[in-house]
Amino acid sequence: MAVYSCRNVQIGYLPAERCGYIGALISSGREWKAVFQDLSDFGGWIRIAFDGSEPHIPAQVDQSGEFADEWDQSWPDEEG
Repeated sequence: MAVYSCRNVQIGYLPAERCGYIGALISSGREWKAVFQDLSDFGGWIRIAFDGSEPHIPAQVDQSGEFADEWDQSWPDEEG
């Protein structure tokens, strides 16, 4: 499943293990919102929220280079 920006520019793909679940939610007509989270060596991270919720972006890397606890708790997605 390709991911496009609001300007209709392709910015990446959803991984195979996620696209079936997320594609089914979108195809069923559920309201969704997505935000760009971060860029990595292999692509970008986006966050998606459904049914009127706002996508939540976890805390960024702190000054020591360690990820905040909230970041560590954001993966894996238990619903996915």
